Amino acid sequence: MTTSAASPEDWKLSTNEYNEAIRSLENEGIDTGRGETKKDNADKPGLLYKQCLEEMKELVPDDDEDNRPGQVKNFIKCSNLLKLNDDDAREIIIKICKKFRLTTKWETNITQTYKRLKVDATNENSTSNAEQKDEPGDALSKYPEIIREQAYKILKEGDPLKFILDTWNLRHVGDRNIGENCLCSVASTYIINTRGLHVKPSGESGKGKSDAVETVLILLPEHKYISGSMSSKSLYYHPDLKSGTIIYSDDANFTDDTIATLKQSTSNFQAPCKHRTVVNQEYAEYLIPERCSYWFSTVDAIPDPQLANRFINGDVDGSKEQDKNVYDHIKASELDLNLPIDDDVLICRCIFDILGKELYIIKIPYINAIEWTNIENRRNFPKFLDILRSVTFFSIMQRGKINGYYLSDIQYFTNWIEKSFSFIPISKYFSVKCLKS
Repeated sequence: MTTSAASPEDWKLSTNEYNEAIRSLENEGIDTGRGETKKDNADKPGLLYKQCLEEMKELVPDDDEDNRPGQVKNFIKCSNLLKLNDDDAREIIIKICKKFRLTTKWETNITQTYKRLKVDATNENSTSNAEQKDEPGDALSKYPEIIREQAYKILKEGDPLKFILDTWNLRHVGDRNIGENCLCSVASTYIINTRGLHVKPSGESGKGKSDAVETVLILLPEHKYISGSMSSKSLYYHPDLKSGTIIYSDDANFTDDTIATLKQSTSNFQAPCKHRTVVNQEYAEYLIPERCSYWFSTVDAIPDPQLANRFINGDVDGSKEQDKNVYDHIKASELDLNLPIDDDVLICRCIFDILGKELYIIKIPYINAIEWTNIENRRNFPKFLDILRSVTFFSIMQRGKINGYYLSDIQYFTNWIEKSFSFIPISKYFSVKCLKS
């Protein structure tokens, strides 16, 4: 039933009586013509509350208690908590603080963070679309309709990871493992239950490390990465560094200060990295946002073993056969009259912009079927699981969402990890049992 919103004069009521009558009609679910009814919105807050509660239950406290407050703050930013009313949101904050065994002081600090983010979210919602042109959702309008159609078709019916890798290999011959490394790293920046994947190819100078990495960057939306040299603290002062940015450097100088910054930023992938300093004799804080992934293609190895262990290391092919393949590829490229940014490149970029409209929680339901033998290295198995999540990410639109998270598929696992992936240097440490179960 729809009722036209008459004026107070038409009903011969005072303004207060008129407003009260309109509210009564809207509370009964009747559309008065002046906005959404209470009945229309009645179920939405309840569903959001339930979803946030389920996502909260999925969170696992970090082993390092110092990282737990950052986990909670990141959850507030990435979930739908900011869309709830204050009472429901604070109830969930209290529950998660209790689950993470945080002190009252931290609970107060996190509540203040929630209030600040709530204000920021309100301000963002009031800005015009013109001020948000760089956001992935709006970036889709920049692609021709046929590009968007092809991207959606590949995401829903095809093999997006294979398409992107094949597009990459048309521009960089060989070194499939490096392409796999980088694409899994990109995927990890959209996943909120991963520890992050960072890339450091190795090999002799002039064998294609930089070209391999830079060719992957061509396939990404421009807002997704930054590249160039950097000093040890420069990222903290970047004016527009966004969550989930790929940070690439071809000539990084691994000084002690640079290593310290990288270790701090990569130690908790899901939380911002804070730098405290003094500016004009006043205390100041600067942040590197969460889920930033680092790629380095320098000849020099990362000198710090603890930091190096957080990177995926893949060797470029330095064989004579690869030298000949590269030589032939260079000649063929000279005769190629296609534009550098052709339709396939645009489709790859569009795929990432489509997938980038949300963040994902990806679970591995067949984890008990995986047998891991190298349990002495405690980083490798979580790294392997993050690779599985990253592979699943590319087929996410072919999967259903259950209680706020997506499930990795064992068939996709066997097709990609066991049969296709060439990059995993730790593959000798795992086997899969009971595939049919």
